[in-house]
Formats: sequence, structure tokens, C-alpha cells
Amino acid sequence: MKKILCFGDSNTFGYIPNDGGQYADGVRWTSRLANLLGKNYQIIEAGCSNRTCFSDNDEGDIKTGYKAIEKYLPNKYDCILVAVGVNDIQLFYKPTLEEFEQGYEKFIKQIKSKNDAKIVIVAPPIVKDCVKQGTSAFQFDDESIEKSKYLPDICKRIAERNDCYFIDFNDRVQVSNLDGLHYMPEAHAQIADILSKYLRDVV
Repeated sequence: MKKILCFGDSNTFGYIPNDGGQYADGVRWTSRLANLLGKNYQIIEAGCSNRTCFSDNDEGDIKTGYKAIEKYLPNKYDCILVAVGVNDIQLFYKPTLEEFEQGYEKFIKQIKSKNDAKIVIVAPPIVKDCVKQGTSAFQFDDESIEKSKYLPDICKRIAERNDCYFIDFNDRVQVSNLDGLHYMPEAHAQIADILSKYLRDVV
């Protein structure tokens, strides 16, 4: 059985834009992916709302990516799917794009130094302006929204430099107009469908 770790933030967790809950099994993309890939694959769901990648999160280690990943690294995986990064551009952290690239790449190198799984970097979502009217308005400002547009290219460069796979959903899947940051059920279905086909070639 091939094991795939899905390590991510709220969109991996399955955060519901309109009420803050978690999408049920069969709705969030991780569980849908497991169903699509079938019995020869095991999906380990490791999403957490508001998780950063390299920034020290005031909410603790479980929400600080480079600390939270440590408990998973001793395990054997065929693939590690990395879907974090957008929360690092929150107005609390304000990294420059250069600092983001440095921090994200350090995180990837951390994983590679302790686990020999194939790594798939998932581009962070491009944040919509309507985030300023949603429940995440206190976290994202105009500067954050503008920076989000550059993150896919940054992550692609990091993937190329570090012998990782890379996938970007932004040209096919949009975040919700409800909060400008999270996915609706139909987007989760699209992501699972895209990944199920992509991962069969990778793993």
C-alpha cells in the first residue's frame, strides 16, 4: 500500500467558508482523494486551520508548520504533499517575498533531510479581495492579497531547485467568494479529481 501524507493548512483540513466548521468525509478533498485512489493507497490527513509554514504561530507548535511536521517525518511515506504557505503572508508576519522564498525553501529542505519520500509542493491559493469582508479580514490586508499572486511562481522555483514535484490549482480552481480564502465543496471535488490523476503518475 502506498502512503501519502497530506500536510497542509485549513484548505487541507476542509475548512467551511460560511461557518468555520470542517467538511465531512467524502466532501473535503483529502477524503475524496482517498476514495478515488482506492485500496492501494493510504491517505494520511494532516491539515490544520491557520497553520503557517515557516512563521512562528502564536497558537502553538501544531499550527507552526516546521514544528508540526516533525512528528510525521520519522514515518515512511511514498509521497508527502505540502500545502501550506498562504498563512505566512498574513499581516501579523509580513515577510517580504524574498523572506517567504527563503523560509519556504528551508522548510522543504527540512523535510528532505529527514524523509526520502517524493515531495509534491501545492501552490498556495491566490487570495481574493473579498477576504477583507470575510471572517479572515483581521488576518489579510491589501499587501497580503498582492503577495499571494506571487507565491505560486516562488513555490515552483523552490520545487525545481529541490527536485520536488509541483502542482498549481489556481488556473482551474477558485477560492470561495464568501471569504476569498477557502474552497467550496465543488472546488474540493475538483482538487481531489486533479490530484487522483496526478498522483498516480508520481507515486
